[in-house]
Amino acid sequence: MVVHSTQIITFVWIANDILIGDVDGINKDFQLNYSPISEVIIRLNGLVAVPGDDKDYTIHGTLVSFSKAPKIGNEIVASYFRQ
Repeated sequence: MVVHSTQIITFVWIANDILIGDVDGINKDFQLNYSPISEVIIRLNGLVAVPGDDKDYTIHGTLVSFSKAPKIGNEIVASYFRQ
């Protein structure tokens, strides 16, 4: 007898996730609301930010660290897949 099991994995697209953290011109570290399972697209005031050590930001888990603190009033959103 052969038994086959099927596992269904659901991915949810998170669009325009507002990052957690103070946009005060000093803070450079922000948190995503969920753990991403894909590349993350970060937009700062509608413009796509470039990821990388010598670029706009780095990301580790749910932590997004900008190379320069976003200015007061800047809008930071992220889009990504999560489980």
